[in-house]
Amino acid sequence: MRRGQLLLGLLLAGTAWAQPPRDPVRLRLRVEPPGAYVYRETVSSAGNLELLGRAGDDLILDRTTFGDFVQLQIGGSREGKAIKAPNFHGYLTRSETLSTQVLKGDPVIYPGEQDSEPIRLRPAPGLGAWCERTLYWLQTHPVVVGVLTILLGSAGFFLVAVFLPRQKAWREENAKVAKFNARLRSLDIQNDVFLGRQFGEWATVKRLGAGGMAVVYKGVSTLTMNEAEAVAIKVMNPELAQDQDYRRRFSREVQISRTLDHPNVVRMIDYGEQDGILYLSMEYIQGETLRDMLPSKGLPLPDGIPIALGIVQGLIHAHQKGIVHRDLKPDNVMVTETKLVKVMDLGLAKREESDNVTRTGDTFGTPAYMAPEQITGGTLLPATDQYAFGVMMFELFTGRRPFEVADSLTLVMKHLQEPPPRVREYKSQLPDELESLIDRMLLKDPAKRYKSLVEVQVELTKIQRKYCGAP
Repeated sequence: MRRGQLLLGLLLAGTAWAQPPRDPVRLRLRVEPPGAYVYRETVSSAGNLELLGRAGDDLILDRTTFGDFVQLQIGGSREGKAIKAPNFHGYLTRSETLSTQVLKGDPVIYPGEQDSEPIRLRPAPGLGAWCERTLYWLQTHPVVVGVLTILLGSAGFFLVAVFLPRQKAWREENAKVAKFNARLRSLDIQNDVFLGRQFGEWATVKRLGAGGMAVVYKGVSTLTMNEAEAVAIKVMNPELAQDQDYRRRFSREVQISRTLDHPNVVRMIDYGEQDGILYLSMEYIQGETLRDMLPSKGLPLPDGIPIALGIVQGLIHAHQKGIVHRDLKPDNVMVTETKLVKVMDLGLAKREESDNVTRTGDTFGTPAYMAPEQITGGTLLPATDQYAFGVMMFELFTGRRPFEVADSLTLVMKHLQEPPPRVREYKSQLPDELESLIDRMLLKDPAKRYKSLVEVQVELTKIQRKYCGAP
């Protein structure tokens, strides 16, 4: 009995040893694109597809579940244990049959890496499938996505921060240039040869005034075309350019005047020569001249004193720089819209071609405001401007000058020989202090006038505090 059992055991063991092993198969599929789901076709209560995993991972096949071959479905997207869609990120599902002969080794790599290409899923048709494939490719290439993100971010920043604002600025600049050129074309250049011409950086766009010596224009920069940065351009009479003495004096005095920097002095910007014509550019003042704003009976004391102080402060600054105006008059004083006083043409020799203007020796001036030493060709000192300022003060508060004669020669003789009338003869309500101040500035002997306009400023300030309620 024991011998029979032993023989039966040996027989069974030999039979088991003679049969092939039934170990599971580890399968690695090479699929493009990577990551597709792999299913085994089967027949069971759960359906006809059994999820094995994803291509590229180890797929476990039980040898007992297939015979000579195994049928695989590659592709599709998974939801739970079922196929959610018939394609994989825009690629069609593919069926692949593997024979038992292939499934040898551990693990089994199919197709082999050395002698064949991977299993390629075919792209599905349609724009939607193309978009899916593109997005999946980006998901599987994070480095490329990072580089693209940086590039797109840089491009977006350049677009928003640089290109679009610059495009807007270009359009605005082109519109400004077109508008400026249209304005120049609309100017009446037939009746004004200097209108619309360029002098240095600026083009003349409007005539502001004229005299025998020069014509004044409003100038706009051809670089910025900004009306807010307009200048006043004084274009000299072309005949003056032929006078070499005048050209030298003009250059010297303009250079000196450019050193002036004071709120009550019109700032000179530049000067030069264009096509044989001398010009200079100055600060453009929005306002009117003292001549234009002066009423026929003069200004009230509270209105006139601030203007007088503004003129004095500008002249003091010029005198400290060694500059004498030589042609101080209401026409050369501007009052801005904010009531700021600006003295013009400091340090410039002037010559007017009218009856009330004369030249004696090398001295220019307007006879109605000229000091005796200026008429006789004497040395011009700050006291000379003080005399002219005294005449202006007389006119500022009374509306008339001390001497009003049509004949220039008679007018000059009165300044030389005749004492001026008293201010209170024409406006009795003016204070005695103001009358005494004007009388001393109009003395014939410059040595008897105030030593400087600083003393005049002090006296004007006292009058303002006493009669105008100024602090």
